[in-house]
Amino acid sequence: MRLNSPLYLLNLSLFCGTAVTKGKNCLVCIRPEAVSLKPEGTPAQHCAIKSAIYMRNHWEVIANWHGEELLINLSPESFEDSTGDAYLHFSKTGLCLLPNSL
Repeated sequence: MRLNSPLYLLNLSLFCGTAVTKGKNCLVCIRPEAVSLKPEGTPAQHCAIKSAIYMRNHWEVIANWHGEELLINLSPESFEDSTGDAYLHFSKTGLCLLPNSL
């Protein structure tokens, strides 16, 4: 399955009990706590931080990931404002698949 990038693959076995038919397009829902930015990763995970706004209880980070603009909410302790490049990581929990027909 592709997720916004022809380079990034997710293992469908992580999504047990979904109502998505194998071989059909689907939507990937990602809870905010399932996303993190780290200093290391693969080229498929690389993103450029465009802006970051501190909101007291979280950071609102806008990142460019292979031509896609992402809004990422991060806890204050998990992000440094000086970060220019980072690597996008997804947790094995907090992700779900929905049929594309919704």
